[in-house]
Amino acid sequence: MFEKEYEYYIKNQNRLVEEFDNKFIVIMESEVIGAYKSYKEAYFGALKFGKFGTFFIQYCSSAKSIYNTTFPSQIIIKPQAE
Repeated sequence: MFEKEYEYYIKNQNRLVEEFDNKFIVIMESEVIGAYKSYKEAYFGALKFGKFGTFFIQYCSSAKSIYNTTFPSQIIIKPQAE
């Protein structure tokens, strides 16, 4: 689903780390559209640019362990009427 965005991050990791080290970056169509201190801030900041599923959030670090990225899912549950 986000192969293109993840590939962009991997190819540009060194440059991105220089600018956004230890931040959560939002990538949309191979472009960084924001950098935030927390995942939550990144998520809500990204919603200003597009709906869920149109952006990729990645923790920016030089650590290779980030290559094991998880892709959280947002599920909305509506209470049933009694």
